[in-house]
Amino acid sequence: MLPEQVDEMLKNYREYTGRCRFIDLEIQRLEREIERRKRDAVQDLVLPGRSLDGMPRGNRIVSPTESAGLRLADGYIPEDVPLLQEQIKRLKREREEKSMTLHFVDAWLSGLNDKERWVIDKHVLQNIPWREIELLYEKVYGAFLSKYTLKRVQKDGMEKIYSFAE
Repeated sequence: MLPEQVDEMLKNYREYTGRCRFIDLEIQRLEREIERRKRDAVQDLVLPGRSLDGMPRGNRIVSPTESAGLRLADGYIPEDVPLLQEQIKRLKREREEKSMTLHFVDAWLSGLNDKERWVIDKHVLQNIPWREIELLYEKVYGAFLSKYTLKRVQKDGMEKIYSFAE
């Protein structure tokens, strides 16, 4: 993998993390909606103003209950269910593509030491300015590191990541 590709994956990490979490929730919501629509499918089969009392109406020999049961047995699904299923497929494809970036970045970060991972997380992934990182580092680790030292730590970490991605 080229360094530019690695940089792009690192840059997209936070956005993809949020998007994947949203996609997971949206898929769950759509699946619940499909189940609800399938449960309510019997009502879709009954003509307005009619009830499923088992009694035939007019010149029809089949009762409304029997008719609805036969259509369900033949595989009737509400009209909007295939659209919802297609939307779920599209979301799953998108999640699969984005999750590859998440897996790669997580693997690369796991190969770094704590300082490298921390600096790369703050500067590359979260895009925090160096001055704030200096202050955060002192607060977290109880020691001061200059911007130049932090940049060197990041450079060392990035070189490791590039070597992992070769």
